[in-house]
Formats: sequence, structure tokens, C-alpha cells
Amino acid sequence: MDLVPGHTTGLWFTANDDAARSEAYLGQCAEFCGLSHANMRFRVFVDTPEDYATWVADQNADRTTPSTDALIAGEELFLASACIGCHAINGTSAVGRVGPDLSHIGGRETLAAGIMENNRENLIAWISNPENEKPGVVLMPAFENLMTPEQIESIADYLLSLK
Repeated sequence: MDLVPGHTTGLWFTANDDAARSEAYLGQCAEFCGLSHANMRFRVFVDTPEDYATWVADQNADRTTPSTDALIAGEELFLASACIGCHAINGTSAVGRVGPDLSHIGGRETLAAGIMENNRENLIAWISNPENEKPGVVLMPAFENLMTPEQIESIADYLLSLK
């Protein structure tokens, strides 16, 4: 199945188990598509129909409202930046659809199509210069050239709060 940025696609498969499983099935891009072809990974989770319905509802919900002055400042920086041209966060003015929806990014296990653990250090590195982390990333700019390290850290902290 080809994945094209900005286009919704669907993929169906049937897990061989009858019950949900706690670990993910791991997948990898199967078509040579560019510099980071080997770094295009994904995870598929198997849930009960009820758990899946809950997950879908949670993913469609508005973002977690910032609860501290620091997180509010991070959200304000994010919403005033070029980030909103590509990314969406439900419940904000960020409605871009070119890049991934970030409404609940803090609840994800990985970043950058599964090549990095989702933690503060990695998110700061990704925002600072995504091409350093995953060669061939050309649509997302290196924000280290556009923001101070403190601004990038503030945005990263805000994004990690979105569960």
C-alpha cells in the first residue's frame, strides 16, 4: 500500500489471534521510495472492537488544554510559527494536513515513522533539524535556523503534553 502525504488511505488485515495483544506488529516500507526508505516503519496494534472505538474517539478529541504557564507559552509559540501550515492540533487554529496530526503526539511511542523513541531529547532533535535524524526529510524545515533552543524546547514540552 502506498502512503501519499495529504491523502487518506486504508489498509485492512486480520490478526491471527482471537484476542487483543499488548505488543505491536511491526511493519516496514516495501517499495524503494527515497533516501530514508529503510527508515519508514510502522506499528499495528490489535485491539478489541470496544478498545478500538475508544481509541478512535480519543484521537478525534480536542488536544489536552495546557495546564501550566510554560505549556501555554509552548502552545502560543507553536501556533505563531510555520508549524501550523503543515500540522493540525484539534481544538486550536492549527489545521494543516500536509504533516502528521499532532493532537495527541505526546501519547505516541515513536517519532519519525517509528525510527525514534518519543521522548523530550529526540523531539527536540527532530524539531531542531529533522534531516539530521532522518535523511531525505525535505518538507520540514530545520527550526534551529528559525528559533532559539529555548523556543524549540518550549514547543517540544508542549507537544509532549498532548496525550
